[in-house]
Amino acid sequence: VYRLLFLMVAEERRLLLVPDHENAARQRIYTDWYSITRLRQLAERRFTGDRHGDLFEGLEQTFRLFRDEKHASMLGLTALDGELFGGGACHDLETAACRNEDLLRALFHLSNFEDTPEGRGRAKRRGVRRRVNYAGLDVEELGSVYEGLLEYHPPGRPRPLDFRPRRRQRAQADRLLLHAAHPGHGADRFGPRPRDGGAARPG
Repeated sequence: VYRLLFLMVAEERRLLLVPDHENAARQRIYTDWYSITRLRQLAERRFTGDRHGDLFEGLEQTFRLFRDEKHASMLGLTALDGELFGGGACHDLETAACRNEDLLRALFHLSNFEDTPEGRGRAKRRGVRRRVNYAGLDVEELGSVYEGLLEYHPPGRPRPLDFRPRRRQRAQADRLLLHAAHPGHGADRFGPRPRDGGAARPG
């Protein structure tokens, strides 16, 4: 969860992508396919009943970008030299799975809050939903959000792993990264575009 919070703050403050005309096309790939901002936008649309898991697999690839300098640089990013995105920081996450609807529901609640309702009894009005301004959070406020989340203990359920979808995801990531390294190559080489609201398939 702290990885998500970190990236939401960094993206809203525009700290990850330094404006660079030469790398603009590569950085657009991150924004359109790998960013947490994209997932937050999807979370604000209808997603109930989406039992696929491609969005979570894509999110795992986003996390891996920030530990791999080679792949990060191909998208105009810089890998973060720290434990937060390291492979050993969340070992169980490396082989976990999550349905799209569950991931988007979690992101929706991380991204939005409801004002305190007004009135009493039958006259009580529902609060107004607002988007969290992560760019405006200072270090102490971000820490308070994280401490509050530590009170929750999500249940986990082991299940047999199927690595075949992941190989397809990885192949798509390789094609995206190839395009990032050679922007002149046609985007049509990547195959059909995912359905609206669907996930990018970044390896």
